[in-house]
Amino acid sequence: MSSGRELYSKLRVVIEILKKIIAVLPAFLANFALSLLSSGRSKPSIFLRYLFFSRVLRTLGESVYFGEYVIIRNPRGVSLGDSVSIHPLTYIDGYGEVNIGNHVSIAHNSSILSFEHQWGNAELPIKYNPVKPFPVVIEDDVWIGCGVRVLAGSYIESRVIVAAGSVVKGRLESGWIYGGVPARKLKQL
Repeated sequence: MSSGRELYSKLRVVIEILKKIIAVLPAFLANFALSLLSSGRSKPSIFLRYLFFSRVLRTLGESVYFGEYVIIRNPRGVSLGDSVSIHPLTYIDGYGEVNIGNHVSIAHNSSILSFEHQWGNAELPIKYNPVKPFPVVIEDDVWIGCGVRVLAGSYIESRVIVAAGSVVKGRLESGWIYGGVPARKLKQL
């Protein structure tokens, strides 16, 4: 059985042609088609999600896997490198920009947020106060465990593991396993 990377390499020319065809679709039509395809587990469903995400994301590398029910809001603020896997039920919001490097795995039910709600205007309910963008960067060779929350302004350096259920806020240094709420160094790799 071929891996996704091997299959991508074999079909690279066909994939690039299909990406160009989808690129000319109006964005609303591409988003509608993507919503119809979001639940399939078959290889064709996975392939079609990749093609349609190629239409709406700022940049999309090669051999990227999108699991079922992945939600990406403000997709023009999201850049993904090569060989990224985003597993089911993951939520990413690119309002303040999200930049993810190569060979990154994001386990199921994780969230990446690139903005924070403000609360300074007491004349408005908090939920109606403006939001402020803060970019998120995840460098190469990072593994994000299931149920992790990466908050606005976070920077995860290369070769980091974030344990399941952790909350990331701030900078995580390369070469460590992090875990907890908030995430802290647990063990050197």
